[in-house]
Amino acid sequence: MFFEIEVNTHAKREVVDVTDVVRRCIDESGVENGLCFLFVPHASASVTVNENTDPDLFPDMISAMTHVAPQRPEYGHYNSDAHVQASLFGTCQTLMVRNRQPVLGHWQGVLFFEWDGPRSPRRLLLEIIPTTGTVRRIKAEKVVSTVQVVHGPQGWGGPVVVAPSTDADVVVYLDGPNVHNCARHIADLAGVIAIEGATASPGLGQVLAVVIGTDDWGRVRPYVEEGIPVVNTIAVSPPQSADVSATSYVTGVRECDVHKVARPDTATAPDA
Repeated sequence: MFFEIEVNTHAKREVVDVTDVVRRCIDESGVENGLCFLFVPHASASVTVNENTDPDLFPDMISAMTHVAPQRPEYGHYNSDAHVQASLFGTCQTLMVRNRQPVLGHWQGVLFFEWDGPRSPRRLLLEIIPTTGTVRRIKAEKVVSTVQVVHGPQGWGGPVVVAPSTDADVVVYLDGPNVHNCARHIADLAGVIAIEGATASPGLGQVLAVVIGTDDWGRVRPYVEEGIPVVNTIAVSPPQSADVSATSYVTGVRECDVHKVARPDTATAPDA
């Protein structure tokens, strides 16, 4: 089944999240399992699949592309930069469809990129086709890694070691509504998931680490007392009366303070 989506843009360069309308088209198609082909019939626009949960990412992606492919004085065409940028991102994407839903990762969405706007309307074309046959599911081995977190400038504590186990495999961010980048980074490196704790409440035994941004020790203490590693994005020290180990609590943490611990079998051998 064929769909044509009109996308209105309002700036020279803009990102439009079209995930919801793509979902509606797939649902309306009635295709339970199949493929969804997306195509942008424009020379200065593109479509990609990437994170759509943090709005701060969109201007970052645009900024990166304008640095990679800026308009140059030697160009003969007036908007060559837009054509290069559109070519780098591409005009086509293919999504798998399962149970009348696009198969997307937890952080992924479908993004329409305008490189030479504003233009209205732009078009995004979808062709949704069913596939036949049974769905085979092969369970791959889950790969997890140990992560080390050190304190940032003016921070306290650490290094804290975050080691996933069979039971503890969730990083919880307590200060929603969106999961903090630091919590996501820890989870990504560890090979587990990160969730926002205000709307989801896993059992304490399932919590691998807690990420929080607060100077209120009362909010931190219950997790420390349970032996759960706590990562605070604010550079504060615990009260002097607090009985807390630097190996279970670390503060002032930035994304760059989080590192994967090399496995012994992948460590670089010293030169002979």
